[in-house]
Amino acid sequence: MNASWVAGAYSVAISPAHMCMNSGSSNQGFVYLFGTWQGGGLCSNTLSAASASVGPAASTGTVSVIAGPGCSWTAASNVTWIVITAGASGTGSGTVGYAVSANSATSQRTGTLTIAGSTYTVTQAAAPACPYTLNPSSASAPAEGISGSVAVTTGSGCPWAAVSGVTWITVNSGGGPGNGTVKYTVAANTDPASRNGTITIAGVSFPVNQAGATGQHNPPTITAIVNTADYTPNIAPGSLISIQGTNLAGGPAQAPAGPLPATLGGTTVEWTSGTAWAPLPLFSVAAGLINAQFPFGLEGSTIQVRVRNGGGISAATSTVVQTVAPRLLTKTMDGKGEAVVMDSLDWKLVSAAMPARGDAKLTLYLTGLGAVSGDAAAGKPGGDDGANGPWNPATAKVSVSIGGTAAEVLWAGLTPGAVGLYQVDLQVAADTPAGIQPIIVTANETPSPDNVNASVADAATTLAEGTSRPRMAVSSRPMA
Repeated sequence: MNASWVAGAYSVAISPAHMCMNSGSSNQGFVYLFGTWQGGGLCSNTLSAASASVGPAASTGTVSVIAGPGCSWTAASNVTWIVITAGASGTGSGTVGYAVSANSATSQRTGTLTIAGSTYTVTQAAAPACPYTLNPSSASAPAEGISGSVAVTTGSGCPWAAVSGVTWITVNSGGGPGNGTVKYTVAANTDPASRNGTITIAGVSFPVNQAGATGQHNPPTITAIVNTADYTPNIAPGSLISIQGTNLAGGPAQAPAGPLPATLGGTTVEWTSGTAWAPLPLFSVAAGLINAQFPFGLEGSTIQVRVRNGGGISAATSTVVQTVAPRLLTKTMDGKGEAVVMDSLDWKLVSAAMPARGDAKLTLYLTGLGAVSGDAAAGKPGGDDGANGPWNPATAKVSVSIGGTAAEVLWAGLTPGAVGLYQVDLQVAADTPAGIQPIIVTANETPSPDNVNASVADAATTLAEGTSRPRMAVSSRPMA
């Protein structure tokens, strides 16, 4: 049997072979022309929308599939920057989820998805034009090097990064999107000639000009190597040392906080006990004085020390490293007079005006106790039982006397978190004579000089209400 219908000006004939065999559905042949025959029935799948427009930022979206029961379909992306996240296939009506990547280009782009046989179009807007402003726009650095920063001003969604174009400029931090700050470090220039480098920030060049090591045309000369506490040649492994001389550096420079550098202001101090030279960690340098730390593990040896800078290399100077050489730090930093001592009662500085109680627990600071237990290294902070590793107690036998009376040593070793500094925690004996008394630290039967003192009050003396001592910013291991 043939069936025919007229749709507008069109006449369509359907043969029996094309008609639906389901009873009561004699006019389904019309649907067949516009749908899909499936499983003995007809499927006409449609989408809830044919397109979507999105902004330049990353985003997600959904589109609904309208389909009859039993009608299966699939969804696929035709571009890499649109990803199907849900509904990659289904039967009957369902939902397709998709994710759109951010558009970093300054031009619009269009991509498509094929869903249930239909095309779904996604149009993504171009990224906004991003102006970038640097303040300052350039930098000049002295020969000894500097740490600097650059402020970056741009739109809130504008991405950027900072990259150094030379090895002697280090970018420490900074990056977009939006406003931010770039922090950088310029290393010392040991060459008499100036040099130029560039940091590329948000695609903009940030030029850096560094002066040459002027004033370093004369070679350095060492006149003495002494410990930093009393400026005598008594030095032990791990000691704080001072190198005296001429033309040691082009100018003053101080090490930043943290592990000590091997080169500072274009100056390096090297040592050897054989044929290979190694650098010493440096606290500070100046034309006539360098402060550094001796390495551990040099007990009883004679080593050679030399200074290298833009003016050349000094002649090597010999120094003997003792096993121990205890030297107390004093307020005048010359190894004489009042010792640097803290009272645990309030962790403030002991002085003649504010003496320690006769039974007080004290912490005193020194150099020259020599070898310690644990993984200690010159230039690195002492262990703090935390981020800097376990405590580093001294291996030497340490004792302390105040006014000729023995004090109880509670602990002796590297000061936690400090570089190159030792401390001794002690309890003053109750029968210690009052007044300004000599304080002597002995390590392995080697005493410190007797020209350093500490002030002690009677054991019954207590701090008056409201009394305070000047604070001393030195780290300390908690007392036992």
